[in-house]
Amino acid sequence: MTVEIRFRGPIANRMASPVYEVDLSISEDLRNLLERLISTHPEIAELWKTPEEVDREALILCNEADIALFDGLDTQVQSGDHIIVLPIVHGG
Repeated sequence: MTVEIRFRGPIANRMASPVYEVDLSISEDLRNLLERLISTHPEIAELWKTPEEVDREALILCNEADIALFDGLDTQVQSGDHIIVLPIVHGG
């Protein structure tokens, strides 16, 4: 059972792959899932040290809905869910 995490925008080019699959044995929160991803993939750890940094610097979608509409990083994810990390890009 897996969850797909897809990085979009300019950060996708900095990743070994724009799509990662993370094994899940049970439902877990997004914070824990991101912690595992950061600890096992150095290219992600170069950008973010904590799930809170990811949440602050990117829009995180779970099954195409902003996690802010649910429980933020405490949102429960299950096998088959799709997570998209979309960097917030702005300028002046």
